[in-house]
Amino acid sequence: MLACTNSHQTHAHQDHTSGVKDIVNATDATVYVHKKEFNEIKKLNINKIIIINDNDIINIGKIKIKVIHTPGHTPGSVCFLINNKKLITGDTLFVEAIGRVDLGGDIEKMFNSLQKFKKMNENIEVYPGHDYGSKHSSTIGYEKKNNPYMKASKEEFFKIR
Repeated sequence: MLACTNSHQTHAHQDHTSGVKDIVNATDATVYVHKKEFNEIKKLNINKIIIINDNDIINIGKIKIKVIHTPGHTPGSVCFLINNKKLITGDTLFVEAIGRVDLGGDIEKMFNSLQKFKKMNENIEVYPGHDYGSKHSSTIGYEKKNNPYMKASKEEFFKIR
């Protein structure tokens, strides 16, 4: 999910949505949410909701935001690639870790979502939804070299997760 004033709303878990209604009320922001998270956001009684899908482009002024559907943490988790340079990953990818899959997620879908990142330019900056790693942000290249989940084969991934 993306509220135009707060781009870390990447899925409908309460820790990412608790302030969305206040933001919308204060700024008249539009909330962008993946169709698989729509019902959860609808419960917040927000009127300005736009459903987004994988590979959609959101334009905010000169900023081009590509939606990347990354199920695994939740069915409708998304990441936002901003101007092909910065990636907001929510709870899909952390610095040196990944989000949990035991709160309505799916481990196999998480593995498949991480494969999308492996194909990206290594210089893309990564901004996770939580600060659990050794630093606040990283790059795709850093994660490919230092994140055990990004380095793991499918068989290894299921063992370490």
